[in-house]
Amino acid sequence: MIRRAVPSDLDDLLTLFKNTISFINSRDYNPQQTEAWISSIHDRERWLDKIQKQYFILYLEGGRVLGFASLDQGRHIDLLYVHHKRQGEGIAALLLLELETEAKKYPGPPYLNTHASITALPFFTSKGFTIVRENKVNLKGVELHNYEMKKALDLNQEHE
Repeated sequence: MIRRAVPSDLDDLLTLFKNTISFINSRDYNPQQTEAWISSIHDRERWLDKIQKQYFILYLEGGRVLGFASLDQGRHIDLLYVHHKRQGEGIAALLLLELETEAKKYPGPPYLNTHASITALPFFTSKGFTIVRENKVNLKGVELHNYEMKKALDLNQEHE
């Protein structure tokens, strides 16, 4: 089931975020990088602001949050994370499909963009995103690499 996130979901989201980075993204980033990345969980107000201002959705199964994603200003995928024990099961694809459907409602050129981690790069590439450029991001004094990516959306294409 996919539904909009609410502030009371915050603890579940932060736990999933931390565990996914710790167990999955740590394969592509060193311990200092993963620790800097995870440290954003301490800014709860920033996360609550995202839940309230972005199109922020959850994938739930049996009442448990197994994935989440957010769309900022109708075009930018800000977050897309799946439970570390449920990778490769299509949860990210379902969340992305929902974000694409939402993005098509916004006026202007139909596209999505994101800043994909090294880990997420193959997923986004497989879903039709192309690399615009590689970025170096400084987070808590630690340099991380990600990729700015973009995908044009076909307004005439209906999802099956």
